[in-house]
Amino acid sequence: MGEAAQPQDEQVEEAPRYGGALAGIAKRHEEIRGEKTLSLQVPGYEGKMQVRYRLLPEAEMDRLADRIDENTRGATGMSVSLETEADMLVAMCDRIEVRDPADESAKWQVLEDEAGPVRFEGRFATILPQAGAKVGGARAKEIVLDFFSPREDPENPTSPRTQPQAIEAHTNALVLWHRGQKESISRRLLGE
Repeated sequence: MGEAAQPQDEQVEEAPRYGGALAGIAKRHEEIRGEKTLSLQVPGYEGKMQVRYRLLPEAEMDRLADRIDENTRGATGMSVSLETEADMLVAMCDRIEVRDPADESAKWQVLEDEAGPVRFEGRFATILPQAGAKVGGARAKEIVLDFFSPREDPENPTSPRTQPQAIEAHTNALVLWHRGQKESISRRLLGE
């Protein structure tokens, strides 16, 4: 009787052990490193305005966190919370952008003047007086508060604010972004 046929060594092409996963992770890592800004549409303005925020250096973010902690320690009430959230928006604001929503193909335009891109500052109140803050000496925090959440009666500084959650939406999105959780941000804020 003959010998049993011995299996021949087959040349098997092996797929890379992790498929394209490692290449995909490396690509995403580079994308994350490149994400230095985040644009969020301003709630209530129906796609007419967005704010581009920038990542802060770690030391600056730590100082901001300490200041927010100091401002909220022992404080109660929504106004203190809104003010500390406004501080964060001011610190991280890179520029404000606008577009004509009637033109579906309209691109975002940087709101700027001769000094360059406008942020939450007195120049914003000059260009858009409806921001509510008094021009000249207006603090950036007041501009954010008055624009995102105007008072029911602009002449009465104790009048309730109309949309306090609008500021919170941006603050929450910025915290998620800072933590590397951009995918958790509301797609509506991102304009998607």
